[in-house]
Amino acid sequence: MPLYTTGPISGSSTDTVRFSHDVEIVGGNLAVSGSISGSAVDSIFFGSDVQIVGGNLVCSGSIKSGDGFIGNIVGGTEISGDVVLGNSGNRSITVATTAESTAGKDLTIQAGSTTNGSSNTDGGDLILKAGQADGTGNSSIVFHTQVNDGSGDVSERMRIHTNGTIGIGTNNPTANMHIKQGSSGGLTLLTLQNEDTDKKALYIDADNIDANVIDIAADAVTTANVIDITADGLTSGAAINVTSTSTSTTAGSVFKIAATGNRGSDSNAVIGLDLDFDSTAGTATRAFRIDSEQTTGIVAEINGDAITTGKVIDISADALTTGIALNISSDSSSTSSRKLASIVNDNTAAVGVTPLYIKNDAAIPASSGATLLVDVDYQATSTLSGGDITSPGLFIDYDLTGVIASSQFAYPTGMRIDLHHNAPTINASGVISSTGIDINMVGGTSGVQTVDGINVNVDGGDANTGLYIDAPAYDATNRHIRLASAADSGDYWEIGVGAAGSTTIATVDDDGTNAHLSLSLDGYFAVDTALGVIFNEAGNDRDFRIESNDEEYMFFLDAGNNRISIGDSTNDPAATLEITNHASAGATGVPLLQLNNNDVDKIALDINAANTTAPVIDITADAVEDSYVIHMSADALTTGGALFIDDDSSDTGTRSTVDIRQNHASATGATALTVISDGGNTGMTLDKNASGTAAQDATALHVDFDRTVPGSGTNAHNDIGINLDVNSRSLGTSTVIGMDIDVTGHSDGTSTATGLTVDVGSADTNYAALFNGGNVGIGATDPVSLLEVRGPTGTGDGCAGVLTISTAETSIVYNDVLGKLHFQAPKESDGTDAITVAAAIEAVADTTFDATSNYTNMLFKLGESGAATEKMKLSYGGHLQVGTTSTADSGLEVMNKGNFRRSSGRYYLEEFFVKRPQLNATIDAVHTTETARSANENFEITGRTDGSFSIYDTNVFWPSVSGSSEAGGMSFMTMGQVGDQCIIQPHTDIGAPTINHEVAPDQPMTAWSGISWKTDKSLQWECAITSGDVSSYGFWAGLGQSNPGNASWSYTTDADQAFFLYCADDTFGALTTNGAMHFIYSVGGTDYLTNLNFALSDYTTYRFRINIDANRRIKIHVNDTWYAITRTHTGTTAGGVTESTHYTSNALTNDKNFTPFIGIQSLGAFAFPTHQVHYQKISRLIGY
Repeated sequence: MPLYTTGPISGSSTDTVRFSHDVEIVGGNLAVSGSISGSAVDSIFFGSDVQIVGGNLVCSGSIKSGDGFIGNIVGGTEISGDVVLGNSGNRSITVATTAESTAGKDLTIQAGSTTNGSSNTDGGDLILKAGQADGTGNSSIVFHTQVNDGSGDVSERMRIHTNGTIGIGTNNPTANMHIKQGSSGGLTLLTLQNEDTDKKALYIDADNIDANVIDIAADAVTTANVIDITADGLTSGAAINVTSTSTSTTAGSVFKIAATGNRGSDSNAVIGLDLDFDSTAGTATRAFRIDSEQTTGIVAEINGDAITTGKVIDISADALTTGIALNISSDSSSTSSRKLASIVNDNTAAVGVTPLYIKNDAAIPASSGATLLVDVDYQATSTLSGGDITSPGLFIDYDLTGVIASSQFAYPTGMRIDLHHNAPTINASGVISSTGIDINMVGGTSGVQTVDGINVNVDGGDANTGLYIDAPAYDATNRHIRLASAADSGDYWEIGVGAAGSTTIATVDDDGTNAHLSLSLDGYFAVDTALGVIFNEAGNDRDFRIESNDEEYMFFLDAGNNRISIGDSTNDPAATLEITNHASAGATGVPLLQLNNNDVDKIALDINAANTTAPVIDITADAVEDSYVIHMSADALTTGGALFIDDDSSDTGTRSTVDIRQNHASATGATALTVISDGGNTGMTLDKNASGTAAQDATALHVDFDRTVPGSGTNAHNDIGINLDVNSRSLGTSTVIGMDIDVTGHSDGTSTATGLTVDVGSADTNYAALFNGGNVGIGATDPVSLLEVRGPTGTGDGCAGVLTISTAETSIVYNDVLGKLHFQAPKESDGTDAITVAAAIEAVADTTFDATSNYTNMLFKLGESGAATEKMKLSYGGHLQVGTTSTADSGLEVMNKGNFRRSSGRYYLEEFFVKRPQLNATIDAVHTTETARSANENFEITGRTDGSFSIYDTNVFWPSVSGSSEAGGMSFMTMGQVGDQCIIQPHTDIGAPTINHEVAPDQPMTAWSGISWKTDKSLQWECAITSGDVSSYGFWAGLGQSNPGNASWSYTTDADQAFFLYCADDTFGALTTNGAMHFIYSVGGTDYLTNLNFALSDYTTYRFRINIDANRRIKIHVNDTWYAITRTHTGTTAGGVTESTHYTSNALTNDKNFTPFIGIQSLGAFAFPTHQVHYQKISRLIGY
């Protein structure tokens, strides 16, 4: 049954009205006369859903909820009926007001939804409906929002009026959509923001006929734009596109701009249509374009009938280069008569009119253009009809009609050219050349073509003159007619008339003298003169020639050059007298020049030449094949000669008295000079005599043979500078010598006599000399072996034969080879190893040579498989090494497998760490303990112990035999802090008889620290290590003087030292390349740092060796590779330098005692780097 109450249902400040079960009202009404409300702390809610089915919820008061749960009145379910508010007054559905600091709560009114799925079912519509009015009464839907002025007012913003109009900013809309903004609105009135790139932002579909679709009244705009459109992204689109498909013939415009106000001004431009087009790129760009499909109308019409002193069209193009200010183009193929441009002055009274005025203020070169250019490119076709073709480029039709009054003169002129150039100021080098009419016509050769430059047709007058020319009297600058050659405008023929009618005909060739005057007469040429004919009386340049039957220039006089040619010649003799015959006709069949001298004591041809730089006789006979250019026969000779050349010039310049050249590289069968002597004792004698006191390099016979590199091909070339082929046969006792060299020097000055100098080089294989078939003797005339060096007679060194092997190098450095002696079987048929060097003796520099040292070792090499390798070495100190490549100082040294010195003259220690080095305190413990007994007695471990640093006996351990890190040695590591160390050094304690190991009092516990290892004892030190993860630690190994103590190790600490060092950063000091192996040595505080230029690899075994020779110079080896070492102190500043020249160091400080150290140091926190040491060795000379 219905629940009914006349008072409010409310809760107190502490109570809550609850419905703990469903309340179901079926067919009834829930009517409340008062209010259902809750206070700020209480809530009225329903614990279960409330469903009203078929009934109405009627409320005369207000439905409110203090905490925003108004929606929970229905429990989130459904009200099947209507919610109707009472009509006793205006009603509101309101969310309660919040406190000042709390934002108001949203109110959502939502139509019914359907469950989302795939059925495409509609959701419910949200319908806002104003109340129904009576008759002509009104009802509107009004929207209010907060007024953002701080007043707190909520005012009307939009209204849907009862007549269907919408007003925004106005409560009385006068249009279907009326938007109004007050004078202080401060915002854009209407903004359409469309982000859908392929949809229209504004679409208007208007059926207007006689009303405007868009009407804008902006009469208050002054400096702004009524419509402002920006379209910066345009490509093929348009900012404004106006299209009309109307077919109406009524007068009208598609686009019209009208300015009806009188805005005229003499200073400010008032423009009806202003196109400001700033695009500069692209030849297809247009600022203004009209595309019209009209056929009979006018495309563009300008009505400027009111213009008096102004201009109808004004075009300014001040930036033109190769462009055109006005371009009219028609590509129509129609043959109809028409005009592309028409300028008409229709008023006969306008006698002051010039229909076309062209003014050019620039002097245009003829090659660039003209003030007025008519360019007719007429292309005739075979299909053209209509009779003859007449296409004048410029046609002037001047018709004079009417009546000429008495005593009136008329001077009609078809074309008048008035050209004045007497006003300009011309500089000294300036030139003005004026032409009234310049005609240039070019015809063709196809068909029959006639080209006339000027065709004058004059007839019908009382007196007719085809061409009348009035010019000043003829002189050097004035003439009446000039006819110029088309090939060269400087070549011309001219006629000039002077005083008394004297006429001159002149021909001019501006770049020669070929301006001939030829007369082709159909009769004879008669000269009738009272004064006779004189040929070249003035001695001018006037040539003369005589023709024979076959030769045009049988005799020719070149007057200007004073030359004569005879025979088959031309009009340009190349000599004072030139004689030429013909190969087959004309002047041919006889010798060109024959001299018959029958006077036996006179010279047949005597040439007296004053030449200095030109040949006296120059013969060019390039066509001769199997004959001779010069052939001389002198069969009657007694004491004379066929050819005698005498050069008695004292000039010291370089020259050849006789120069014979065979110049063509392809003439491989040619011999430049052949001398054949069938009689006499000497085939050819070269007698060179030199004298004088001036410096001179004299050569009796010089052979210069040069073969250039060919462009292609692989053919072999066998070149011989001098080839002596001596074949002597005799029945008696004879001696045959291929070349006999007899050189005699004199002791008048200081001279050096050399019998033979051979200099060979630059080939893949070079042989200075090859001797086959006999012995070679040096100092011996009867050598007893292939090569014998025989000394002179005498005693002691004076009778020795000396064979010297030397080098031309001027700066000998360490490891330079001074000379080699090879033993080899290069022709052994098995090849490969059999033909390599089987044995060798080499002399090798052991240091850089200077004025006081030339240390040299002698190496003996023997082959086994492949080239010979070193097997024995005799050092500069007299030490003989057999089977080793190390350097010792004295005695005999035999190699062991470790490449470490073993000899009777040296003291030697080695440590393979059969016991673990431990802390000094552990070693000092009572010897009976297991720990002490297991400790290494020669070496101890140490490291930093200040602060968080620590070191323990366990820092040194044996790697697992089965582990992958086991490499045959002792492992040691740090404790994981940055800067942690573990250092192996000789045990330094001094023993006493009652404790420790019962050594003698005041004596070191081990020879490693008890024996001095000084720089002057030829020390050698070696160790073998296996690296760990080299990115986590650095290490140093070698000979020094101090332990770093509680500090990081640095390569600058010891004043005298020799260490290998590695570090992944600059902890030990600046390094050229972090991660590369370096070597540091110091001499009296000066450090020398070398970058060995190889990276240390993880888990790799290295053998480091330091040799200090008798001169206290260091040599270093890594894995038996000898590395160069710097002698430059600046290497430290640079973080180490890479050395390639010096293989020994500077000398160390004398008498400095060294201690061997091997240490590692952590570079990162919580890094426990492991490093393995396999052995340490050291040796020195025995004795004081």
